[in-house]
Amino acid sequence: MMKKNSQKSVRIFMLNVLIVIAAVVFAASILFLIGQMRDEAFRKVEDHDYVYAMEEGRYVSMATTTIQARLNGQELTGDLAEYAAVSDYFRAASMYKVYTATSQHKRAAAQKKIMELALAQMGALSGEKERIDKMLARPEQAGAAAEAAEAD
Repeated sequence: MMKKNSQKSVRIFMLNVLIVIAAVVFAASILFLIGQMRDEAFRKVEDHDYVYAMEEGRYVSMATTTIQARLNGQELTGDLAEYAAVSDYFRAASMYKVYTATSQHKRAAAQKKIMELALAQMGALSGEKERIDKMLARPEQAGAAAEAAEAD
């Protein structure tokens, strides 16, 4: 009988050790993931974050990048400010089209002012205005662009 209790206590001890090891591994994994997410969420936006998206006409991606940078308190200067102005123009132009189509003239006028301000800040990238306007003029692109801009 003593042997059975001894074997039982060894099993319980081994199970407790396994539970502790599993808990430590789980906690370490959670801490690692939190660190990775924090690093990604608070990283500084760089030129390359915008370049490829703009070349491919992914203005929604540019807008998301700009919003993330602003939420993180990053000051966008120089080239980054021009890229941010392109994304601001895209968002405002998308909403302008929506408000115009739905006869919300006051809101459309406000978006038009944002478009003009963004265009003035685009600098060397002001040629993107034509690409954005052309893209938003196509019916199949306009709906998706407006939905994406509204979601932001």
